[in-house]
Amino acid sequence: MTFLLRNKTIFFLIIFIGIIFRFYNLNFDDLWYDEIITLWVASPEHTWKESFEIHNKIELNSFIYHFFLKFFFNIFEYNEHLGRYLSATFGSASLLIIPMLLKELKLNNIRNFFIFLFSFNIFLISFSQEARLYSILFFFSILSFTYFLKIFNKKKTSSHLVFILVTTIAVILHPFALIILFSYCLFLLLKYLNFAEIFKGLNYSIILIITISLLFYIFFLYNLEFTNSKHYWISHPDTKFYTNLFFSKYFGSRLMGGIFLLTLIFLIIKEFKLFKSLNILSLFLLTIFFSYFLPILFGYIFKPALLSRYIIFILVPIIVLTGSLINRIENKKLKTFFFILLFFSTLLNQFTEQTVKQFFNKRAIAKPQYEKASNFIAESKYKNYMIRVVDMKSDDESINAIKNYINIINKKNNYKIHFYSKEKAKTLKEPIWIFCDQTINPKNCSLDTNFENYKILKEINFNSINLKLVKSKI
Repeated sequence: MTFLLRNKTIFFLIIFIGIIFRFYNLNFDDLWYDEIITLWVASPEHTWKESFEIHNKIELNSFIYHFFLKFFFNIFEYNEHLGRYLSATFGSASLLIIPMLLKELKLNNIRNFFIFLFSFNIFLISFSQEARLYSILFFFSILSFTYFLKIFNKKKTSSHLVFILVTTIAVILHPFALIILFSYCLFLLLKYLNFAEIFKGLNYSIILIITISLLFYIFFLYNLEFTNSKHYWISHPDTKFYTNLFFSKYFGSRLMGGIFLLTLIFLIIKEFKLFKSLNILSLFLLTIFFSYFLPILFGYIFKPALLSRYIIFILVPIIVLTGSLINRIENKKLKTFFFILLFFSTLLNQFTEQTVKQFFNKRAIAKPQYEKASNFIAESKYKNYMIRVVDMKSDDESINAIKNYINIINKKNNYKIHFYSKEKAKTLKEPIWIFCDQTINPKNCSLDTNFENYKILKEINFNSINLKLVKSKI
């Protein structure tokens, strides 16, 4: 068992497979709405100021990722697939820096086990294949934990600048990364109150990060636009959430989530005395607790805010804490049981997921089929279309974003279809297609009051894309 957990050939093989999972069939699905608005905001056709203004109209999150992607597009090319390659690259790079974290935790003896859990994690693979910020956030979160430990372990005082840089990037990428910063603060405060230990370098570094973060988010909130008060899709956690704490999403299924959650709970209870000493594992336990507690508290005070992807960084403390506590078990049979349980359940679960099934069968379509819907319009008798969105943060910018993506598809495939605004569509005498994405309008793809005098001639769906051919009755 020890040989397998430390063998270098197995280590590189696991990483190689993890990278394959992140890049294989990367662009099988079309973009979905969040990726579409990313493509629109980061478009090089906008000035930096225009991109900033569009972002504030259409997004709730920080603009840093969009600016980073815009810079990326300016260097290479404006391509709807390039954003996903960027995410997959960071997702793969995360696997390569995990050994740095394990080294600081003195867990190299079970390095392959950790690399396996991270490489084969369904949630991380999924978000490495989306043109969104989450795989990048995960990458910088790993670095933040790593360099915190380097300083905490008093090995490299020169790590302060790197710690400040990577933690600041994580925090300004997404406001929920402030949870990591809060966990650092509370952990250091507890070390001081219980053991009179002071970490001046870390304290000064964290104060600087907090100062930069406050200035950044004051500027961000000042410029953020709330154009539609009806647009808010996040709800309070339901009863089902409290039975699995997103573990079913993080590990691929209700069964897998239950295995990992129950294992972690058992290990925490078994080794609870360990946390009273406030060793570094206590930091990871604090991070897990506050990743749930603070967003839920915020949601009940202000508005619901907790989504599984917003706290993607929680997988670092969950997996690290689970593996570390298993490694501490003195009973060899019990230790081996947990290693085998998590290894084989994770491995076998892959055969129920598209990551493995796609190598043997045709991959299932998971996202709206924008290209197929556009092709259908292009091959039909009527080639005009309008876009229907309802109660988005900005309906106009949402329509612009979707139109931009359809235009890219049209140019690539030489489709001859034409967009009409709602106002211009009503002046047409011939039928027109209404293009509606049901993932963002699940209950509002019916004809609105502006088209009450229209009849539906034809209706067809392309995996959450609803097309209606309508014509005025007058």
